[in-house]
Amino acid sequence: MEFHTWKDYVASVIAALGGKARLYEIYDYVICETTLRLPDSWQAIIRYTIYIHSSDSRAYKGGEDLFYRLDRGYWGLR
Repeated sequence: MEFHTWKDYVASVIAALGGKARLYEIYDYVICETTLRLPDSWQAIIRYTIYIHSSDSRAYKGGEDLFYRLDRGYWGLR
């Protein structure tokens, strides 16, 4: 499956993990399942993508509100 944005990719990973996942589970899934060539900062990109698309984060500036915080480092799909 091809994704054009990190937002879509992260959402698909969390969905594949049952709709909720800890950051380390997301990272493990990406390492095991991706065929993409990842940049050195891929883990930071994943965190940033979640934060800017979650009204539960201070980084959220409006727009799509796709993720919700369950606990520190534990996120779900809205």
